Amino acid sequence: MTDVTVDIWIPDGFAELPLTDIDRHLGVVGDLASELPESRVRNMTAGVLPMISILLKGLVQRDARYCGIGRHLTSTGALITSCVTVCVYETGGEKLNPRLVLKDLVKSRIAAGDELGEIEFVDIDARPVLFSERISTLPAPQFPGSPYVTETASTYQLEAVVPAESGTAIAAIELSTARLDDGPEFRRMIFDMARSIAFRADFSDATSSLNW
Repeated sequence: MTDVTVDIWIPDGFAELPLTDIDRHLGVVGDLASELPESRVRNMTAGVLPMISILLKGLVQRDARYCGIGRHLTSTGALITSCVTVCVYETGGEKLNPRLVLKDLVKSRIAAGDELGEIEFVDIDARPVLFSERISTLPAPQFPGSPYVTETASTYQLEAVVPAESGTAIAAIELSTARLDDGPEFRRMIFDMARSIAFRADFSDATSSLNW
């Protein structure tokens, strides 16, 4: 994990998942579920927890600072579930132009064959931010009571990448939801989350425009 600290606004409606002491936290949930009468919820919990454990431990390896599951009403009144993660990466310690950091990130993802979708560079409060929007096909989780009837599932993903003013670190916010048509409603939320990001670390002579 890096020494860079990031402050970020997390919207209402998200329940934070543990990124430390993961097995203990999930074990408590499993124990509570096992005390429930035989039901669809009990069976689903037993099947889902091992997959959540793998997900969270993978996020820790990517230096995730936050992971939350949200339940929200859309503009049409539908209930939608989403997942938001915030990861932080250092770029190697050398001070770089933050705009070049974003351009190099795009080039490296293209070279790696990553699915970029629609990308856009914008300025938020004089800071460059990279937004990307895509629909990805991912393996569908299989567990008792799973709503997925196929081995794969389409997922809407929205990402905002914000570099530190010094260019020595970046923060990446990613939202995912299975509700493809409703995903674009989160654009404003991700924009506001990107705007709220403040890096708190000693970047030598670098100064922060946010004073956070």
